Amino acid sequence: MQRISRREFVKRTAVTGAAFTSLPAFLAACGESTTTSNKPSKLVVAAVQGNEDGPLKKVVGNYKSQTGIEVQVVEFPYADLFTKLVTTFQANDSSYDLCMMDDPWMPKFGTMGALKPLDSEFGFTRDSDIPTVVYDVGTWPPPHGPVPPTEQGKAKHLYGITIVGNVEMFMYRSDKSSAPASWDDVYNNAAKYNAPNFYGYVIRGKATNPVSSDSLPILWSFGGNIFDDNWKVQLDSADSITAVDFLT
Repeated sequence: MQRISRREFVKRTAVTGAAFTSLPAFLAACGESTTTSNKPSKLVVAAVQGNEDGPLKKVVGNYKSQTGIEVQVVEFPYADLFTKLVTTFQANDSSYDLCMMDDPWMPKFGTMGALKPLDSEFGFTRDSDIPTVVYDVGTWPPPHGPVPPTEQGKAKHLYGITIVGNVEMFMYRSDKSSAPASWDDVYNNAAKYNAPNFYGYVIRGKATNPVSSDSLPILWSFGGNIFDDNWKVQLDSADSITAVDFLT
C-alpha cells in the first residue's frame, strides 16, 4: 500500500470535501511547523461540524494506519468556529495544527499572522493540473484585488488548501416567467408574484457568508465595490449606493 504524507492527506480530504458541501472553505496550518525529523504523534484539526468535516473524518483512520499519526477532529458549529479561532490565535494558543476556515476569514487571520505558510515551512508545491484560483483563495496577501496597506509589498505565501468550492447560481421558475435579462426584470417578476403565501424572490440574508454570497454579485453587477485597488472604500460610490438601494 502506498504511504501518504501530511501534504497528501490535506489534498485527498480536499477532493473528498468538495463533493459533499457547498461551503467555501479551506484547511490552513495554524500550529507549529514540523519537519520530517520531528514527526508529530497527533494532528488536531478544528473543523466545521456536519457535511464539511464528514469526509475528513472518513480518512483519518487510513492516514493513521499509513503514517502512525493520529488525527483528532475537534468539531464546532459554523457560527462558533470563527470566534473560537480568533480567541485561540489572540491567546497564542497552539491547540490546533490545522483549522477549517471560510474564505472571507482570510483577511482577518492573514493580517494577524496567525497561520503558517504551507509552501515555505512545509514544502508544499502546487499541482499544475489544479486551477490557480483554487490556490488563490488560500494565498496571503491576496494575488488579486485590493490589498490592505499593511500587507502591501509582503511576499505571497500559500496558507490554506481549498477543500470546498462553489459557484454562484441564479434559478428561476420557468412556469412563472422567462429568464430575466436584467435585475429590473428580477425585481418586476418578484413584485408580480409576491403574495402572503408566496415569495417572489428569496434572499439569503443571514449574517456573514449567506448575505455576502447573495449581495456581492448584485453589488458588482451594478458597478459597485467594497474597496478599490488603493484600499479606498467604495461602498459610498454612486454605483454602490444604487446597488444597496436596489437590495433594500
